[in-house]
Amino acid sequence: MSKSLEKFSNGIEDARNMLAIYDCHNSSENEEIIKGLYKGKLPDIDVLKRSSFTLAFTAFETYIEDLVREIEQKQITPNSTEKNEKMLERFHNPNTENIRNLYKSWFCIEDVTCCWSFDGMNREQVCKKLDDYIRNRGEIVHRLKEDNVPDVAKKDNVVKCVNFLDKLARCMDEYIASDEWVEGARKKRAEKAQGGNK
Repeated sequence: MSKSLEKFSNGIEDARNMLAIYDCHNSSENEEIIKGLYKGKLPDIDVLKRSSFTLAFTAFETYIEDLVREIEQKQITPNSTEKNEKMLERFHNPNTENIRNLYKSWFCIEDVTCCWSFDGMNREQVCKKLDDYIRNRGEIVHRLKEDNVPDVAKKDNVVKCVNFLDKLARCMDEYIASDEWVEGARKKRAEKAQGGNK
């Protein structure tokens, strides 16, 4: 397990804890206790679901960035250029294309998504699911709660997203740890150094 995954695990656990707080506040068994905690109107607890969704993606985005740094420190295929540094600084949307481009630019990994399959989903399905969840995150973050906008932060959807991101990070971590990609990356790096194919 990479250090990046350990750190991610803490972040994803925070997202799960936020959902647990939501469940506690939403439980009829706790209704009187919860009412006693607040004076006046009870707060809208749906914010906890939206926050959990957003927090899970923050943990995932940080994992993707931290893993780049961790691989770079091992100097398997060092490539810390000014262009790559700027690319990493601007990495704020961990969709499939951006993750592919980041790892291709830094490490010459032709397609880091090649290993993405779990829970009966193939690579294409996992990529589509990630991109769908990214769109959901955008709706949550940028549209908040608008009329006529479907609520993408339904509890079941949030739980599925949190679990999906957890599995995806573990899948990616396993692939990077396997070093299956190293030989191909070194070959591509050598070609670039000699002015060959890019």
